[in-house]
Amino acid sequence: MRCLNEIKRSDRDLVLKLGLRIKLLIGIFLILLPILGLLLYGLRSEYERRVETVLDSQMQTAETAGTLVDAVFGAGLDVAWTLTIDPVVRSFDPARIDPHLRQLAPLFPQYDDIAVFDAQGRNVGSMAVLPEPRPGVADRAYFRTVMSTNGPAISDVLISRATGRPIVVMAVPIRGDTGQPIGVVIASLRVEQFPKLLQSIRLQPGQGMFLADRTGHLAFDTRRPELTLEERDASAYPPIRSALEGKPFRGVDVPGLFGEDRVVVTTTVGNYGWVIGLSTPSRLALAPVMSAVRNGLILYAAVTVFGIALALLIARYLLQPLRELTANAIALGRGELQRRVRIKTGDELETLGESFNTMAENMQKTLQLREEFLTVASHELKTPLTVIKGYIQLLLRDERDPARRKSLDAVVRQADRMSELIGEMLQMAQLQAGPLELRQERLDLAALTQEIAGEMQATAQKHRLLLCSAGPVWVHGDRERLEIVLRHLLDNAIRYSPKGGDVDVEVVAADGFARVTVIDHGLGVPREKQEHIFEPFFQVYPALAPFGGMGLGLHISKRIVEAHGGKIWFESEEGKGSSFHFTLPRAPDGIHMSEGR
Repeated sequence: MRCLNEIKRSDRDLVLKLGLRIKLLIGIFLILLPILGLLLYGLRSEYERRVETVLDSQMQTAETAGTLVDAVFGAGLDVAWTLTIDPVVRSFDPARIDPHLRQLAPLFPQYDDIAVFDAQGRNVGSMAVLPEPRPGVADRAYFRTVMSTNGPAISDVLISRATGRPIVVMAVPIRGDTGQPIGVVIASLRVEQFPKLLQSIRLQPGQGMFLADRTGHLAFDTRRPELTLEERDASAYPPIRSALEGKPFRGVDVPGLFGEDRVVVTTTVGNYGWVIGLSTPSRLALAPVMSAVRNGLILYAAVTVFGIALALLIARYLLQPLRELTANAIALGRGELQRRVRIKTGDELETLGESFNTMAENMQKTLQLREEFLTVASHELKTPLTVIKGYIQLLLRDERDPARRKSLDAVVRQADRMSELIGEMLQMAQLQAGPLELRQERLDLAALTQEIAGEMQATAQKHRLLLCSAGPVWVHGDRERLEIVLRHLLDNAIRYSPKGGDVDVEVVAADGFARVTVIDHGLGVPREKQEHIFEPFFQVYPALAPFGGMGLGLHISKRIVEAHGGKIWFESEEGKGSSFHFTLPRAPDGIHMSEGR
């Protein structure tokens, strides 16, 4: 549970850290996401409706075509039945039947041949002129079916032995006086006649119709008028195989017999077991719905782009005053108390800006009062302290008792300490009053550091201040201010190494800068306190009274160094000491100047 809470808190923190622009974009997407879901649902429903409409329409057309094919088969059988009662046909005399059938030929142009066979399957009459000996049909399945069942039969797609062309044979028995078959009359229909006989079926652009026999061989396909023997075998084609198994087929994006994916339907023809099918390229059949999908997605994309643009505009509208508030808040934190914002949006942001300005004015007044108090208090305290120190020094001059002299020395030290604290208060008041006014001059930073170190060595009996410098290091700076920085850094090094020891001081010039480093081997700064070291009134060891000041020294030093265009930093390890560094821009060698700023 604790781990889960931490994950939730982490996710919440991550959301809070996202920028306003990102949050607005996320909001837009969260609004658009359900719209996209509804759009996709609607498009899918429209797609399914359109598919069902196309499939229903094609199936209806296929069933109509199947009815016509059934009629073609029925017409062929009717012709054959009519001839079975013709006396000439029943004579089984080729000399009489041949001319008789050829006279009838103009009445049946759609048939490749109309022929009469005896019970042994021998040709005894034909509408077509055949070479001798005439081909028989005793081995044909339809002949055997008619003779065995004494009923009509429809063949599968055959290759005519007389003409070599694909045909479909409709055969009926010639019954004798006993009612048993004594012969067979056939009507052979050329398969290329099927499309002509089905001209009343209006096909849509790109749509194709095909007819397959009971073995799955194609009688015709309107998309390919000339079929090879290999192309006619479609027995493995799923839509045809399904219909042959008695299950009408309806499918979308079905691989076509001759190429691209198609919308395909198949059904059986009457009672004959043949299969009629219709197919349309998927791209054409579904073009309207795909166009609707494309238009819907384009519209959604346009709305998304508009939403993103709107979010960015709103973010820009909101971020501009927020950035102004942020910049002024940062400046206010740096002490620029005169900064104000000018937000005129007529909404809560303007109210926030007014509240910020009110806060800044109150802070300015409060700090001004504090600075005035510090200044007055410092001056008022310094005067009597100077008098007290003078009287004590007069007493020390005439005092011979060691015990009393020791007490008076302690009073002098505390007076000096009080004087230092008052000095820090005055410096802090000056810093808070506004930008530092520097009286810059060209000076040797190494010599100045040596001078200050020498003065402080006189009072640091347990420490040894070791200065390392290769020679003069020239800078432009305010001598008095830089003395303050050096005294603070050296004083800290001495105070926070109470056991004594060496304090290393280094002054070097490198890369256009002068760098001063002060290294002690004392208490160091705990890691958790290091980020606060330059904050005003921050004390590293507030409980250690002998070492504690007001916590202003490093803050004052940082402000002075930065006012000179330099930077100050430190490294420290608790229990091993600290290293403080600051840099200042170097002055060109050989140029002497003095200026006030």
